[in-house]
Amino acid sequence: MMQRQEPTSNLRKHRCNAIDCPQAIPAMRFMCNKHWLKIEDDADRRAIMHGLRLMARGAEPDENYLCAAENAIMSVGFQELRVSWEEMSKHSMTEWKRINNSEHVFNDRVPDAGKPAPPPKNLAIGQQAGALLREARERCGIGLSTAANGVAISIQALSAIESGDSGPLPINLANRLCRFVKLDLNKLIAQSKRSSKIPVKK
Repeated sequence: MMQRQEPTSNLRKHRCNAIDCPQAIPAMRFMCNKHWLKIEDDADRRAIMHGLRLMARGAEPDENYLCAAENAIMSVGFQELRVSWEEMSKHSMTEWKRINNSEHVFNDRVPDAGKPAPPPKNLAIGQQAGALLREARERCGIGLSTAANGVAISIQALSAIESGDSGPLPINLANRLCRFVKLDLNKLIAQSKRSSKIPVKK
């Protein structure tokens, strides 16, 4: 039976917080070098380091530290196959619900002067549309890894979408992303249409 450690709450020498890692590390470290480098979300790293500095002054670990620590442990465990897909998805949804107190509701039909037109099957995601998604995610305080796991895509795929380097985005995936980052799907569709009309410079 896999035993999981609680994120370290004191500054004595302790074991690496990665699941099943036996390596002892100094007080001001959260994970050994091998596992620290596997934390993919820079926001989680910053929150962990800030929390460790606070605890070094005698303060109790704050909520940001505890959430970032859990995100890091789950993310590294998932990469090493010590956390199942079902566990990771459940964790991502729990994290999302913690950040968002109310469910986001939006109209998934494109407003028009006449009859509402159905949304396109695929969206062309350029740099502007990708930036719109990234800004919405960051405004919600959601890390890249949490969002990617929450909508069941890889971190690399989400990074490509946000940078405008992905191919056409299926509307069902765009819908999930918009719900996750509290962005109106209509805004993303409108930005996608504007981007597709911009001529490509040769």
